[in-house]
Amino acid sequence: MKTSNRQVIPIFLILFANTIGLSQEIDKDDISDITGCYTNLRYFPDSGDLGGVEFTILWSTEGYYVLVQWAEGGPEAPELVKGTITGNSIRFSITIAGGETDEFTGTVINKVLVGRFKNGTLNPLTGKQEFRLPRKMSYWQK
Repeated sequence: MKTSNRQVIPIFLILFANTIGLSQEIDKDDISDITGCYTNLRYFPDSGDLGGVEFTILWSTEGYYVLVQWAEGGPEAPELVKGTITGNSIRFSITIAGGETDEFTGTVINKVLVGRFKNGTLNPLTGKQEFRLPRKMSYWQK
């Protein structure tokens, strides 16, 4: 039986990718249990406003990331930032007004992310420094 080039090329590409490390095995034990969506985003029908914040903690082969979205009247553009996880705690920095940064430090306790920003960035829903974001489905998945 004659092998065509169409059969050989895909097999060659798979072998080549494995040889140079493009294919990585994922060890689920390396992924923290705190990945997921933590949100207090909500819609206010009387005013038509959306308020709150959503932090989605993601894992990749390059480490942890947090997709951050604020809403004060309407949703702002989300920001993807690098995160550091130690046990059930997370730390990440966001860009705030004027191009400055503020660092969030929080801990997940009973599926609620509790924390605050170092420079006092306020929770847009409560107006307080403390963030208490329950882990649940993203507002955008409804």
